[in-house]
Amino acid sequence: MDRRLLAIGFLLLTLDVFAQSELAEWRALYDRNRFEQIIAESELRKGDLEASEILLIADCYQKLGELHSALTHYNQAERKGCADDKLYLNRGICFIALQDFDSGVIDLTSYLRKNENDPAAYYWLGELEYRRMENKFSLDYLDEAIKLDSSYRDAYFLRGANYVELRRYQLAYEDFAEVFQLDPEMHRAKYYMAMCAVEMTQYETAIELLSELILEDTGFPADVFSLRAEAHYLQREYEEACADWEEAANLDDAGARENFKQVCKDKSGKPRFRKKGYFQF
Repeated sequence: MDRRLLAIGFLLLTLDVFAQSELAEWRALYDRNRFEQIIAESELRKGDLEASEILLIADCYQKLGELHSALTHYNQAERKGCADDKLYLNRGICFIALQDFDSGVIDLTSYLRKNENDPAAYYWLGELEYRRMENKFSLDYLDEAIKLDSSYRDAYFLRGANYVELRRYQLAYEDFAEVFQLDPEMHRAKYYMAMCAVEMTQYETAIELLSELILEDTGFPADVFSLRAEAHYLQREYEEACADWEEAANLDDAGARENFKQVCKDKSGKPRFRKKGYFQF
């Protein structure tokens, strides 16, 4: 065999091994959320990238919220012959974020045809239909996702959100409770349990849940105080409601500040409600 052909073949093999090695390194960086580093290193290659590498870079841009750059790279990966089905799943997710729902449906259903047992495909179609305000279709997809993966936290959460919009508060409460059981750090799930309890006039339950949340580092204490104030108010516990609205107002909740002003103060600015002393009847 011509030595030149052997040399060329060896060079191509070496380049392929190098590309695979770098892709493995990039995937390790991706798992550590080093998205900017991957993009920076890819730019040094000056466009000499394999389809699988371009797909990974697209995923990095999507993680960083740079959706148009992500879409550009997904399209480049497709043109370069990317054989990874995840292209259609991840580009479909990108289309959802860009609110291009028709394109999202095309990609997600393309992925689903080859991956009918992947609960993520059903979840993201459920997300898409939820954003299109098609609750029934969204619920159908989410039911399938949960059927395939009974511990799919986000699917329960989104199904609960659908039920809230349909005013099916007991079912929503149950789904948010499942979310909280799967992930006790998901404080929003417990908050929405309380919200559903208020809608079902189960004020004591709501107050108990919210009182537990106040002791946690939720990141949204004003919302918690404001909702507990509403539960107290609806239960005619006006002093407690005003105390919670005042707490929320001090946390810069404009709605709570207005409620405190309108409900808890008279025209002279004095408190409307006072706690009764021991000898007051």
